[in-house]
Amino acid sequence: MLKHKKWLTILVLMILLGGIFGSGSAQSYSFSLDQAVVDLYINADGSATIEYTLDFNNDPGAHAIDYVDIGLPNDSYDIGSITASINGKAITHIANSQYVDHGVELGLGSNAIPSGASGRVKARIGLVHDMIYESDLNEADMGEAYASFEFSPNWFGSEYCHGNTDYTITVYLPPGIESDEPRYHTPQKWPGADEPQSGYDEQGSVFYSWYSPDANGYTQYIFGASFPARTVPTSTIQTQPSFDFSIIGAFIENLFENSCPIVFACLFFAFPVLSGIWGSRQNKKRK
Repeated sequence: MLKHKKWLTILVLMILLGGIFGSGSAQSYSFSLDQAVVDLYINADGSATIEYTLDFNNDPGAHAIDYVDIGLPNDSYDIGSITASINGKAITHIANSQYVDHGVELGLGSNAIPSGASGRVKARIGLVHDMIYESDLNEADMGEAYASFEFSPNWFGSEYCHGNTDYTITVYLPPGIESDEPRYHTPQKWPGADEPQSGYDEQGSVFYSWYSPDANGYTQYIFGASFPARTVPTSTIQTQPSFDFSIIGAFIENLFENSCPIVFACLFFAFPVLSGIWGSRQNKKRK
């Protein structure tokens, strides 16, 4: 009888493990992002425009790249201002992303990139609001008030994307700024030089451009700049958000000190349910 119980226990464990990890056997996404060109324009009205050119190389045997999700700085974007294409053909499925917070999904449809093939996706997000904040540059030192922004280009999960990316990102400041007035922010996690190339575009706007052949498509890079606040409407400049993290820290500490047994009991009984949900979501994941 004990022998039968032993094999029954092993069988139950195998079923549970199969439910948790079984989705790993399905065909999954795996690709490299060979080249990325990102342009961010801070417009004179205080809005922003973002343009992406992304060159994908899908791995042999991988799932076709049928959707590309693009994360955006916030939810204050006009989805009607977005246009996109795949290998020069218009993408008509543009919707709010189901998998990325503050983002959109581009459905490639019949133009999906099959395994072993490559494709170029272009996207233009014409109108994004609420990206400009008050700068912490001292007004007394600068001679006037400054505004600033920070921008993190889209990145993909490291479980899908691999390899190096030939990466160029350029930020264009509002018109009416002299070359010695703005200040670029030191980029975060960037594998290239901190100091960008700079100059004027055809419209006379100052730009900062960073380039690296050693970047990748799965790391979150952050870029930014500060510029005279007079060049955009005052109504578009937001106060820097503030939050006291000690409050949430104290809450968590108090929770574990006073409710630790209850928390662990809930986690124990919830684990099978959460595992099933996780497995189901894994089957539906896509990039």
